[in-house]
Amino acid sequence: MKLNDRSICFMAGLYGNERSPVRALGHKGLDFVLGNPKAYERNIRFIDRDLNASFGVSDSSYESGRATEILNEINGGDVVIDFHTTTAPGVPFAVLTE
Repeated sequence: MKLNDRSICFMAGLYGNERSPVRALGHKGLDFVLGNPKAYERNIRFIDRDLNASFGVSDSSYESGRATEILNEINGGDVVIDFHTTTAPGVPFAVLTE
């Protein structure tokens, strides 16, 4: 999928217990990066530590290694759309960053 000649990379399941985006993307047949496969398999938030907090961290945790793998999977020119869920009430929203 492209947006202004840039490829779009969908990401879901950065937290293993955020299952809805993974199911939705899979149901639509869209390719995506499964953020935390081991935690997703176990339906738990993470294995050793928060994956979002593991980018740029070099330690022996599963998530630190997975963060490095994810960065290698996405191209610096890609538009990355990272899906999350919450149990808090509210309206859907998006946060856009560079």
